[in-house]
Amino acid sequence: SRTPPSLPTLGHADQQQLLQGSEVQRQQRKGRTGWGYVVTDVQAPPEVVMSCLEAFREYPRMIPVVRHATIHSHERSEGGATVARCTYSVSRFCFGISVEHKVDPAAGTVLFDLDRERPSLALQEC
Repeated sequence: SRTPPSLPTLGHADQQQLLQGSEVQRQQRKGRTGWGYVVTDVQAPPEVVMSCLEAFREYPRMIPVVRHATIHSHERSEGGATVARCTYSVSRFCFGISVEHKVDPAAGTVLFDLDRERPSLALQEC
């Protein structure tokens, strides 16, 4: 499993953007690969936010571009972290994207990575 990039430190301008109700979004590319993050301020308890982010089957209802969700596996470790493998049909073209989610409520993180066990014709890592 790949080590995710460390979480960014938000600067003053980023914090002001969040206070104004906007999200902070960054992407970084390295050749044909890359990573990104989105920070948004949500007025809800952390448990509620994490519960929504972990409701993979509900993504089509919550995220307009996701048309269909198939959950292949969903396992919780003793430490409370969850690993789920899902395939989503996205956009009006119904691209199939297979994703591995890693949810760590204690750290307050949700990581999304391409599922190496289910390669996609539309998206592949190089």
